[in-house]
Amino acid sequence: QGTSHKRLHEEVRHELALKYLREPRLSISEVAFLLGFSHVTAFYKAFRRWENGATPAEFRADSALHTSPPPA
Repeated sequence: QGTSHKRLHEEVRHELALKYLREPRLSISEVAFLLGFSHVTAFYKAFRRWENGATPAEFRADSALHTSPPPA
């Protein structure tokens, strides 16, 4: 209640984008495709809106720096 279908759709896309970008095996274009964007540029535009100007590549690089390696 108090929200629209479009808003919920955007929230899910945003959460999935963050999850997918933490997966290094997926390219950014694959992430855009999985989220239903017709063009990578549209994904970049939406992601920058969601993340206050950060690009998917910047988010991925920052996430990689803060991810601890798996135990040996």
